[in-house]
This record gives sequence, C-alpha cells and structure tokens, in this order.
Amino acid sequence: RVIGEGGYSCVYLAHDLRTSRQFALKCIKKCLVANNGVSHRLLAEKEAYEELRHPFICRLFSTFQDEDSLYFVLELARGGDLFEVIDTHGGRLPEDWARHYLGSVALGIQHMHSRGYVYRDLKVRCVH
Repeated sequence: RVIGEGGYSCVYLAHDLRTSRQFALKCIKKCLVANNGVSHRLLAEKEAYEELRHPFICRLFSTFQDEDSLYFVLELARGGDLFEVIDTHGGRLPEDWARHYLGSVALGIQHMHSRGYVYRDLKVRCVH
C-alpha cells in the first residue's frame, strides 16, 4: 500500500517474505526524472543516504531499478507523517511530544550539516 507521495516518487510499504521485516520502498519513475532534469539530485540523495548514519535519519538498505523505475529500499519510520500526527491531535501536540519531534529533527539536520549536506525540503505549515 502507498504510505507517502512526493513530486517525483511514491513510497510503498514493502515486506521481506523471508524475514517478515517491513521497509519503505521509494519508487521513482525514470520518465519523470529524465524529463525534469533532476537526476543529479537523485544521485546526491542516494549518496547522502549511503553516507549518513544517525538514529533520526532513515537508513538506505539497497537500490535497484527496472525498465521504468528506480527504487530505494529504506528503513521504515513507523508513526506516519508528522503532519498527520498533528492533525490527529486536533492541530496541536502535547508540549513534551513537540519537544521530542523538534529535537529529533534538529539533531538529524545537525548531523547532515556536519557532513556537508544541506536539507532544503523541510515543509512547514501553520496550525491555528
């Protein structure tokens, strides 16, 4: 089933039938990458996943491709999208939850920056 969608990709819940482990399988359509000139960004994303090891950054286990698509096999981050969690709680999180999420994001981004990567896709929306 689909667990996330982006401009160039779709993320599916995947199962390893031998071990029963679950993963996030990011599927990127080659035609979208080629037609929009983002192949260099995709390669940089792959290299970043391979280099970065941190408790608050999902791990890349493998990549592969078929005729139509590129695939990233990623660590599954349970709990869903943070915006969905906020919506589920009426647009506000308990303060201790908010501190935890903010600290996790800050530590992950700090680690990326310490390795020379800049994260430019953090989405923020106002909730009232």
